[in-house]
Amino acid sequence: MTTSRRLAAHRDHAPVAQANPLPVLDAEDDETDDDSNPEKDQDMTEEEMQAATAAARKEGFEAANARFNTVLASDHFAGREQLAKTLLATDLSAENIVAALAAAAPAAPTAATAPANTTASDDAAREEMRAAIQQNTNAAVETGAVAAPTGADAPDQKAVAAGFAKGAAFANQMNGF
Repeated sequence: MTTSRRLAAHRDHAPVAQANPLPVLDAEDDETDDDSNPEKDQDMTEEEMQAATAAARKEGFEAANARFNTVLASDHFAGREQLAKTLLATDLSAENIVAALAAAAPAAPTAATAPANTTASDDAAREEMRAAIQQNTNAAVETGAVAAPTGADAPDQKAVAAGFAKGAAFANQMNGF
């Protein structure tokens, strides 16, 4: 094996390495051939490996659930849900997360208010919608005032349920669920 010029230059300028060279292990001194521990050489069977993996997963799942439930049951969780969610994504303990939630101020409630700077086109659109609602003949119908159609006029319940399921799936998709 040849030594590169760069390595040779490094060795020349490294006095500590020259003064204290690392000992070379002989084959007799090699610790990897130690046969004094027979358990070290035995491998786990596939069943043992699967059982150990399942036990570790169960233990981890239980620990994660306990941590999550501790944070949710805390008196400081309400109003700080987003912070709790962020902290639960870290490796902090439940006690540390609860302490952080206690130190944090609760989130200020957001009021759903109409924007103050509406334009004339927004106002015109609102007036147009109000007029359309006024013209709708079903707008004054109260709940229970109209009987559901029966017989041949009744809608197919399976089709209604399928349409509802489709609409719910679309809404969930749009909302990121």
